[in-house]
Amino acid sequence: MSLQSSTTCWGRLPPELRMIALEMLVEPNSEQSTSPWRKHNQSAYAAVCREWQYFFERTNFQRLTIHQSDLLELGRIVQGQRRMFVKWIWLRLELPEYDCKCCNKQESSKEIRSHNFVFTNALWDLFAILSTWEKKGEFGVGERGPTLELSAHSPSDSKHFRTKLDSRINDTAWSRSRGGPKKRHHDCAHGWKKGRQTRWSRDDAKMRVFGHPGGLKFDLRAPSARKMRTLPKVRVIKSLVIRRQFYRAFSVAKALQPIIQCLTQLENFIYEPWRGIDTKGHSGRAIRDMEHHLLFLDVFKYRRSLRRVSIFEDFNYVFHWRRERRRYTLLGEDLARSSRNFEELHASLNVDAKDFFHAFWPGQDPKAKKGLEWKNLKYLSLTSHWLNPWDCDQLVRTAAAAAQRMPQLEIMELWNGGEGHLCIFRYERQVNRPRIQLVSTWGGQLGAQARACWRVVAREHELQAEPFYLDASLIKSHVSVLHYLVLKRRLLSEISLQQMQTEAKR
Repeated sequence: MSLQSSTTCWGRLPPELRMIALEMLVEPNSEQSTSPWRKHNQSAYAAVCREWQYFFERTNFQRLTIHQSDLLELGRIVQGQRRMFVKWIWLRLELPEYDCKCCNKQESSKEIRSHNFVFTNALWDLFAILSTWEKKGEFGVGERGPTLELSAHSPSDSKHFRTKLDSRINDTAWSRSRGGPKKRHHDCAHGWKKGRQTRWSRDDAKMRVFGHPGGLKFDLRAPSARKMRTLPKVRVIKSLVIRRQFYRAFSVAKALQPIIQCLTQLENFIYEPWRGIDTKGHSGRAIRDMEHHLLFLDVFKYRRSLRRVSIFEDFNYVFHWRRERRRYTLLGEDLARSSRNFEELHASLNVDAKDFFHAFWPGQDPKAKKGLEWKNLKYLSLTSHWLNPWDCDQLVRTAAAAAQRMPQLEIMELWNGGEGHLCIFRYERQVNRPRIQLVSTWGGQLGAQARACWRVVAREHELQAEPFYLDASLIKSHVSVLHYLVLKRRLLSEISLQQMQTEAKR
């Protein structure tokens, strides 16, 4: 049968039947997904006819995972209407591999420079491509462009001291991979015995995986930076994502700040950094805190297009021997000032709610509250060590004072928890009957004054006040707390949440 007669027969089918047939070819969960024809490259289907081309290119170009070596092809292939199909671009930078001769050593100055060159060339080349995407009218006024995700790792990271990375190294932001170790890992040289890490990594081995505590940064000596001189501005990206997928940080001053400044229409920022690691030589946590001080104070404050920000600072007892994080009080105060235009804000494990509400704390100078009003804020979640049997009531009353300056607030969730303890304070504005809840492992209840403060926030509506007791044995770590949060899917990307829950069970 000729191609012409085949496409003619295809065109005679009802549109609904044609759509069912096409969806069967791309649906990964369909019963036919194991058939031999499922193995065909979907790009070949796009050559059948114009209708098939539109359908399959819309699917094939929707989510792009690109290596730094793919950038030339990205610029060449993704042209015209294909740009409208792109919803997600994950720039998955791969740094050079290493062997056992250096897996327990910090990166050398030469390696650090090489990694910064890889990062700089890739980001500048990508921005040069994306800067042209809206100039030819591919996106209409108000249309949402693709999300940009950034990550950097060495493929060797999962082959030495961090073999557990194997279980998530190929996870995407939209699905879990089926990869990962099929048997219990046994590698005495790297501290693994029958699937358990019996010996913790040395400081230098940790630094090898995390990289320099200052993070990857732009090196203006890199060829692409020297050629372009300034990082191109990109209008099409509305969301920037950095998941907990890998451990390496990005410098704020010399990477994230210029990136966010050049994403001129950025509205959403999902940021899941790992806590900096402390070694005998330096405090990685303090270095990262200073970086985030700059992020909150100078970057968020002046990126006026930002509307939704989620920050989750994860940690792991293999890397972070201190279970309790020392507060850096300026972070909360900075974030309060720079988030006044946000519609949504979540900051977990690196900002304390007490510091965010600092200006409303009893005894503070009334002038400290000047200008502090969140007119658009609908969802707010923060962590705090003050959610304990002795200080909880005071924190809740202070939060109510701040909430009076959040006229659109729908949900506020303050939480704290670790092995054997949990506390969650929650406010939800429901139709005609708002409610506050205190969930704890000690059976705490809100005092009359705290309830009265929140009644003001509820604007004289009848206010439900509900205490809940949870068995402390159910709380194994901070990950256990996430199960009880209403806003948990706004704190973290969905796959990151799944990763944490899976890893906590091991």
